[in-house]
Amino acid sequence: MKTTTAARVLAAVCICTVLALGRAHSVAAQVDGSGTHAHSGVFVRPNGEASAFVLNRTGSQVVATLQPFSPEDGFVVPEGYRPMSRVHRRVKGYLADPDGGKPWLSNIGYTMEVHPDGRFGYSSRALAYSSPSLQMPYGAGVEQITMEWFTATEAAEGEFDNLAEHHQGMYQLAKGGVYVSARLSSSRSPVQHYARVHPAPLFTVPEGFRPAVTVTRAVVGTAVHADGSDTEGRTEHVFRVRISPAGDVTYVDAPALDGVGYLGYAFEIAWETRISQDRRVLEDMLDTADLDNVLLDWGRSDVPLEDWRGVGTNADGRVTYLNFSGVGLRGRLPSSFGDLSELREAHFGWEGANSANQLTALPGDLDRLANLQVLDLSNNPIDAPFPPAWSRLHNLKSLNLRGTKYHGQLPSAWAALFSLEGLNLIQTGVAGVLPPEWSGMPNLQRLLITSTSLGGPLPESWHAMPRLKVLDIRGTGIEGPLPTGWNRMPNLEILILRNQLSGSLPPEWGTMSNLRYLDLGHNRLSGPLPHTWSRLEQLEVLWLEGNDLIGFLPVNWKDLGQLRVLSLSRNRLQGFLPSEWGTMPNLRYLDLGSNQLAGSLPRTWSRLEQLEVLWLGDNDLIGFLPVNWKDLGQLRVLSLSRNRFHGLLPTSWHALGRLESLRLSNNVLVGGLPPQWSRLQRLEAIRLDGNGLSGTVPESWLDMDNLHILDLSRNAFTECLPAVWQPYHPRESQAEVVFCDS
Repeated sequence: MKTTTAARVLAAVCICTVLALGRAHSVAAQVDGSGTHAHSGVFVRPNGEASAFVLNRTGSQVVATLQPFSPEDGFVVPEGYRPMSRVHRRVKGYLADPDGGKPWLSNIGYTMEVHPDGRFGYSSRALAYSSPSLQMPYGAGVEQITMEWFTATEAAEGEFDNLAEHHQGMYQLAKGGVYVSARLSSSRSPVQHYARVHPAPLFTVPEGFRPAVTVTRAVVGTAVHADGSDTEGRTEHVFRVRISPAGDVTYVDAPALDGVGYLGYAFEIAWETRISQDRRVLEDMLDTADLDNVLLDWGRSDVPLEDWRGVGTNADGRVTYLNFSGVGLRGRLPSSFGDLSELREAHFGWEGANSANQLTALPGDLDRLANLQVLDLSNNPIDAPFPPAWSRLHNLKSLNLRGTKYHGQLPSAWAALFSLEGLNLIQTGVAGVLPPEWSGMPNLQRLLITSTSLGGPLPESWHAMPRLKVLDIRGTGIEGPLPTGWNRMPNLEILILRNQLSGSLPPEWGTMSNLRYLDLGHNRLSGPLPHTWSRLEQLEVLWLEGNDLIGFLPVNWKDLGQLRVLSLSRNRLQGFLPSEWGTMPNLRYLDLGSNQLAGSLPRTWSRLEQLEVLWLGDNDLIGFLPVNWKDLGQLRVLSLSRNRFHGLLPTSWHALGRLESLRLSNNVLVGGLPPQWSRLQRLEAIRLDGNGLSGTVPESWLDMDNLHILDLSRNAFTECLPAVWQPYHPRESQAEVVFCDS
């Protein structure tokens, strides 16, 4: 049921001072020549930073923009701009263009709520775009969000005579477009007497506020004495109120109230002054999509469309928003669905493991929805070719077909989707090749595709996509070289291409100044690592594992100052580990395993203060384990297995207080186990098998409470190992050691 507050109704047409939470604020309000009311200002967030807001109201319609935005801000919408009912919408965040152009679509989306009392907040947390191995959220704290709703522009209030010792009841009405919110109250009313003895209307709703159909609602009243004071126990009773299209407001005879004296009540109710033509379409959906099992409040003629679950309208009652994500939809959408000519967002996707939708078909003329901006059909079993006719959806910004059974070649005609910003084709039946014509999509920012049926090369022409920011194409049969000309993609930030690509890494890509995440792993790429890539100043993540790359590790990659993740494992790289890489200030994950690297471990790498994971196993490294690596204070995983390291285990490594996994298997290490390593209290696994270690396990190691795996097999221990360690020794290696009780 729609809710309003008396304060909102009484001031429905006022433009008032902002009520945003914070220490200080500034506001400005104005009306331009077109009748648009503008209200802007700044409110101070709890963390002390300022956020700007702009509100524009044309008639009943309100557009709100906040920047920068955080869901914990606590912004309160000023009176005169507040919605008539709770607004529950999915919104996308946008990032400011540093050059002052159109804002960029962020990878984070929110489900936001705005309440009639002005409270503005979020109802679900952000969902970040994720790579195969690392989440990369963008825009937190710097986003701009935009929402729309409608508000009241007319108000009426008055009294009605309830014949209770001449005590008056009160009514308050607010109207926005075709919607009316009403509040009726009385401190003491003889409801039963009035309904039977005096069935005349309590009052008549003013013209312009009257409902299009008879509205009846149940009301809960509390028994009171004749003077309005509470009775003992505050007994509650239910009665009904009816409002007719003529405006008559009457109590409905309620036999259950026999013997009840006076009731105090206050309730809110909503109705429409005109029945929307879109109501028929939604009623068709009840018949064809089996919605009646999940949307029990649908289909009531006296309930406004805006109050139907999952439905949003504009002030004229036209449906603009549908959200049936994960409600258990089944069957086909009706042919009349294309009549929703004002529809801008349609969410039919999947949310949650137990509530997947099962839509099997859409109307063939969906392209008639000329105003559609967002279409989410993800994880529905719709089995159909990609429709070329959708190229006529010129306002479409986001299309999500993930996990559907859409199949066939991608229509080159979709190049006409000039407004499209995001396209998700993950786990679809995409076949053929990537259309070169799509280079003409001027606003495409995010493109995601996986399909084993897709082949051919990467289109060189796509360098002309001026706003492309995220390109993720993996698990396909795409082959051939990396397009050299893609270095002209001026705004590309995330590029994931795990396919069947071959050829070398283009040196020209070193000019991709905005690239932050590059994943070319598990292709067939060959050749050396380009020295020119040291100029990728924004690069944070680089995956190149599982290729056929050769040559040396470029010394000048030390200049990749933002790099956090670097994976070069399972290639044919050779040469020494560059000591200069010890100056990379943000490196957290480094995997150089399974190559042909030689030489010793650089002592300078002890300066990698942020390093958490280091994989160097399965190479040809030699020398001693550096004593000063004790300074790697953030290190959690260290793997040096299958090399030729020799000498003693460094006692100083007891200072690696965050270490959780240590792999030193299959080297030529000698000597005993350092008792001081018992201080490694976070250590969960130690693999020392295949060395020349001797002695026995120090008694102090019994204090390592988190240790789950201890592999000491294939060493030169001359004494039996304590039986207490047997449960922690890998079962497949227990034949290689002697426990003291065996």
